[in-house]
Amino acid sequence: MPHIRLIMKQLRRQVHQGCHWICLFLVGVLALSSCSNSEGSGGDLTLTGQVIAQKYNLTFTNLIAEYPLPEERVYLIYGDEEIYSEDFRTDPQGRYKFEHLQPGTYRVFGYARDSSGTQPSGVMPVYIEVTLSSESPVTTAPVLNLPK
Repeated sequence: MPHIRLIMKQLRRQVHQGCHWICLFLVGVLALSSCSNSEGSGGDLTLTGQVIAQKYNLTFTNLIAEYPLPEERVYLIYGDEEIYSEDFRTDPQGRYKFEHLQPGTYRVFGYARDSSGTQPSGVMPVYIEVTLSSESPVTTAPVLNLPK
């Protein structure tokens, strides 16, 4: 009987050690799968662009002036996410820069005056979509025109 207890104890120890190896393997697999190159921070790519204000008359029928928009908040959405992940306040020339991004598709947006009169806030988002590639370390987005 003591001999069976010793065998059972050794068997439990081996099973317990086997569980450790399985757990380490699973942690390694999860760690590697989380290092995928999807949209987001942690890369070495840069997205730059410029925001231009478009000044219209009150009825939005005549464009009066266009000029770089300083101190305007610009937002960046990673991939198909719903909520922005980063924001940037433009410089005096209306330029912005998002750094340390992964390859993928991003949406940049800012807020413009609502020309339709349907938004209770009086503003509406204007989006542009940009794709970053590892072949180009710096990508310049199309101009973000914001009616003001």
